[in-house]
Amino acid sequence: MTGPKRTVGALVLSFAVYLTPLVGPHAAWFLGEVVWRGFSQGSGPGARDPLWVVTEIGVALAAQLVFFLLLYWFLGRPGWLRGLCVAAPVLPAIVALNYAYMVAIPARFLIEHDTAPEQTSWKGECTARDMWIPQIAASIFVEAAASIWVVETQPPSRYGLLDPARCTVRWLELTHSGFGSITFVAATRALYMTMTPSTARQQWLVFDAGSGARWPLAVDEGRFPILSTDGSFVAWLRPVAGSTPPIQLEAMVRAVEGGSEQVVDLTAIGPAAQQLVQVDMDAGELVVARGLKTLLVLGLDGRIHRTLPTPPDVEPQPQTFRFVADGWVIWDAYRENEPYRVAWSLPAGSGIRRVPKGSSITSLAPSPDGRLIALSTTSTLSIGSTPDAVVVIRASDGSEAFRRYFPKYTRATVTFAGVDRFVYTDLAGLNVLRVE
Repeated sequence: MTGPKRTVGALVLSFAVYLTPLVGPHAAWFLGEVVWRGFSQGSGPGARDPLWVVTEIGVALAAQLVFFLLLYWFLGRPGWLRGLCVAAPVLPAIVALNYAYMVAIPARFLIEHDTAPEQTSWKGECTARDMWIPQIAASIFVEAAASIWVVETQPPSRYGLLDPARCTVRWLELTHSGFGSITFVAATRALYMTMTPSTARQQWLVFDAGSGARWPLAVDEGRFPILSTDGSFVAWLRPVAGSTPPIQLEAMVRAVEGGSEQVVDLTAIGPAAQQLVQVDMDAGELVVARGLKTLLVLGLDGRIHRTLPTPPDVEPQPQTFRFVADGWVIWDAYRENEPYRVAWSLPAGSGIRRVPKGSSITSLAPSPDGRLIALSTTSTLSIGSTPDAVVVIRASDGSEAFRRYFPKYTRATVTFAGVDRFVYTDLAGLNVLRVE
């Protein structure tokens, strides 16, 4: 075959490149689908970086050009030997294109490598092996804790209270598993939930770590209670009897001992009330989330007292708010392709910090005096080899006081024990450092 027919034939056949299967962990696509999806997204929220789209198109065109040249050469003098030469690179090319589109190109645009050096000058006071700090919900208003809740990494996986001054643990008669866990702590008390696998029914009790006393709770089916700040009351949201969509909720507040109860009307918030965040019976106030980003403080009479601050550049959820030392620290609960952010306004200073793209915030804790903010990060992607990190920054200027890297998916937990001790976990266990 010669002349224009040879060229047109090679060009038409070269489009078979776009039928190359690209296989991901949960689905498979043709190369043409992937390229078109990136191109057709256009601009706006959630759209890919234009350079990412151009790179995908460029690689596809390069692959098509190579295939066109091979086909053009083959059609000049067809034969089995030339056919083998055209067929031989097909499998390696499919592998190469899968690596390019499933790993190399996404990694180039979704991962930012953190090149900051480690800072580990803080002296270690003690370590406790084979235990970790569970992420248990508690008051969003941070206070100094005398002890830290921990869990054994080996069976029976008991909960315990760590004395950070000595790294000694007082183990409790509660265990952590897929069917039993602590869901909320306040003062010396904890809410413990168990689930019956056969029925998926939840049962609740309040456990006092000081005395060992237990109080079974009767909670409305499907509701998730919390403890008041002093641990003396339990509360949850439930639909108002007879309410029709959009469902209006109310707050049930019940004494742990004695069973006296009070219903708080949430009509002032409207049907957008989604989560009960905090109950302070001494102050006579509730904190309720309206949607995911707005926290409202209400009196027990249902009147709105104030709205807690939320910076415009952060997308929080109720569990990513912390208030401390007449200020606050708030961080992103989820970001798609953008870097996660931490924002703070504290007496020591204000600022905003972005986490390198491709990593999310695993754990965050401000120090009780608001001078320091500790956070741990982990990769959000299965591709790449981004290490985890634990970082402590100064609220005054955002500079780093401590940094350490860990293997990918370590998912460290961080906290402060008073103002002079910093605690974090790694794959071996728990570490207590002296803040300097």
